[in-house]
Amino acid sequence: MAPSEGSTVRGARGVEQRNVTHVDFLCKALRLEEMQAKLRQRAHDVSELGLNASPQMKAQMTVLCDKLASGLRQHYETLAEVAPQLMNSGHQVLPDAPHADEILLPSRLTPDQVDNMSLRELLELEVQLRVIHAYDAIASLKKALAMRSFWTRHFKAQYSSQGKRTKGQASLRSCQARVKEASRAYSACYEWLTKSAPEVAENFGLQKLCNRDLMLLSEYLEQQHYRQNGRRLSWIWTLRPKFSAADDVDESPDSLKAVVESWQNEFTRLEYVHARAAVDRWTEEVKILECEMPAVVRWFEKEAMRWSCMSSGQGDDAGFRAYTCRQFSLYQTLADHALEVFTAVTGGEEAWDSIWDNPKIGNDDEGSAPMDVDNGT
Repeated sequence: MAPSEGSTVRGARGVEQRNVTHVDFLCKALRLEEMQAKLRQRAHDVSELGLNASPQMKAQMTVLCDKLASGLRQHYETLAEVAPQLMNSGHQVLPDAPHADEILLPSRLTPDQVDNMSLRELLELEVQLRVIHAYDAIASLKKALAMRSFWTRHFKAQYSSQGKRTKGQASLRSCQARVKEASRAYSACYEWLTKSAPEVAENFGLQKLCNRDLMLLSEYLEQQHYRQNGRRLSWIWTLRPKFSAADDVDESPDSLKAVVESWQNEFTRLEYVHARAAVDRWTEEVKILECEMPAVVRWFEKEAMRWSCMSSGQGDDAGFRAYTCRQFSLYQTLADHALEVFTAVTGGEEAWDSIWDNPKIGNDDEGSAPMDVDNGT
């Protein structure tokens, strides 16, 4: 290989290695930005709860704060290597408080500063990665909204007799927190993207995220908001990823219908999965009850017969006979009352006779044997 060719190869490798270093540095910085948004959201939630904030929430916030502080130290160490000219220009290259640090990047600088310090290439790379990061944040937001829609329905359907702390309520709060965190992450990314390259954000279809954009898709469909003037579907549900700003996006009615239908199918899938699980669980409960109800009646009758036999086999002891007769009457009354109640709840005498004659538990298709209630097996 000629010396000139070798130097050209080494130069190309050097440029490639530098680009990889820059991409890795910017990806970690955007991840820190997302962590900072999550930290601010959790700090806001803790301050809203005040004394009601749980120790677990405070501990999680402390862990996140320490992790962010460690990442910020590494960020500024790498920044001094990637862009040493920032140190010579008087910019602060030391981390501030985790929740207040601006996470110094080319997008934080003015256009003149970017040109004077030869950071235009790094800024263009940051803009490209920010667009990708914004799309990821919107995807996470839509998933969180889908789960919030599902748990909202199930939360409203819970019985009033249930306790305040239920799985549905905990899951709903978790989904609401995910929606807030994804919203903050996108808003932080979009803010710096519009400051450094507003035309790029517009060309890629990115917009400012408002509270009205967080409408549940199921609410938009079920309440027929699309029939009302001025109530268009939120842009986050129609946003399509593009490889470049020049790519055309199909905004025809058929395209919009396909987007809405795809998300509606996702809701239907979630509803089916959870409904099927609930059906299987309650079917199992019904089978257990169909086994336990005849067992209860048979046990009462068995106890009544036992005390009746004891009463007839003890001669002339009046006190003992009176006690055994009382016990016999007690258990016989319990058996009659249970039989009356169980017959009513099972749907009548015909349904009860079917359960009484075939007390089974488990899956009948697998050949499960009747349970011997007298022997307790």
